[in-house]
This record gives sequence, C-alpha cells and structure tokens, in this order.
Amino acid sequence: STDSALTNGNGMVVFTGLLAGAYAINEVLPEGWFATVELPIDVELAEGQDQTVYIGNAEEQLPFTLIDLAIEKAADVETASAGDLITYTLTYRNVGETAASDYTIIDDFDERYVAIVDAAGGTVIGGTIVWNLSGPLAPEDGDKTITYTVRVINDMPSGVTEIDNTVVISHPEDVNLINNVDDDTVVVDEPFLPFTPDPDPEPAPAEEPFLPFTGGEYMLLLTAAALAALSGLALRRVAQED
Repeated sequence: STDSALTNGNGMVVFTGLLAGAYAINEVLPEGWFATVELPIDVELAEGQDQTVYIGNAEEQLPFTLIDLAIEKAADVETASAGDLITYTLTYRNVGETAASDYTIIDDFDERYVAIVDAAGGTVIGGTIVWNLSGPLAPEDGDKTITYTVRVINDMPSGVTEIDNTVVISHPEDVNLINNVDDDTVVVDEPFLPFTPDPDPEPAPAEEPFLPFTGGEYMLLLTAAALAALSGLALRRVAQED
C-alpha cells in the first residue's frame, strides 16, 4: 500500500498504524530544492516498533561567484643586526571565483625598531604602509607580489628583540577572512655591553696646595692687628676725656 502526507512547519511528518514489513520512503520537493541523502530510503519495520528517518534537504544555490583574497608575508632573513636592511615580500592572490576591484593592503611594521627605506609605492602613515589597489584581481591572475625594504635602527636595545610585522588584505565582499592576515618575525640579537673603564681617563685637576704664611704675609697680618688695637685705644681715650 502507499501513503503520503505533507510535512508540518518543523519539516516533520508522522505515519501511524503501519504493519510490520518493508517500506520505501521518498519525498517530493519544491522547485529549487534537493535531498542531501539518496532516495528512496528502505526501512524494515518490526511489529510495534517506532522508527525515525531523517531526510536532509537543501536549497540550490547560484553558482559560486564570491571574492576570496589571500595574502602571505615573508622576510628575506630570519635574524638581523642593528643597521641591517630587511626586505619583505607580500604575496597575494584571489582564490575566489569573481575578480576583485578596489581592495586594500595594509602592512603594520614596528616603527620602534625599523625605518622604511623603500615603500614600493605605498603610503607610509605612522607605523603602516597602505596600498590602495584598483585591480581587477581575478583568480586566473595567480600570485601578485609587493616587495618593500626597511632598515633596522642603529640604537637597538641590548639582548634579543623580536621585530613583528603584520599584513592585512581586505575587500568589503571578501567571504573568508581567515586567509586575509599574515605576519613574520625577524630576531635582532644585540650583545650586552659590559661597563669598561676608560683606559686613558682625563687626569683630575690637582688641588691647590696649602701654603703656610710667608714672612711678608705674617707681617701684614700683624700690622693690621696693631692698627686695629691702636684704633681701639684711641677711642677709649676719647671716651675717657669726654
């Protein structure tokens, strides 16, 4: 025998009063939908048994025409010293199905430790380089690259310093942001400089030696003291006469 019913608002339908035996379950879908399992589904039903059967459905989509930009970043060295040049290569592509126009690449470099030597046509804004690219960038265009150069500053801290740089490619219609960011690290290891005394220090200025009174100076002091004493004696006499 054959039985049929419409699914409810939750996509379910229940058949009751079925006898034990073999059944085939099929469905009729509206236009634009398809089953995600192979139909019909064969079911062997035992006496008094309840059984649930799941049939997945999905709506047919338009052909995949979305934009998916990806980028990678690599330095030409893993380690560097103060004053060295570092060249970064940005490799980007469109792994979607539709060409991308008017997209942006922003590279965030560590301006504490490096200075831009060649920005490869980008605009340096603070600690970033910005490239506004008109495109179009199609999937069949393959890899594109931007190469720019920085110099490690001379006044690097002592010890190990990690110079981290991050790049981001963006488009407002990009559907996959996981592959839009990449970074790279260059390690600068500057030795600690211990304190070393100056091998040829400037001699300290010699202190003026203490010179005892000479005879002439001693006589001058005695003369000054005698004059002061005579002045005092004269003042006392004037006071007594008054």
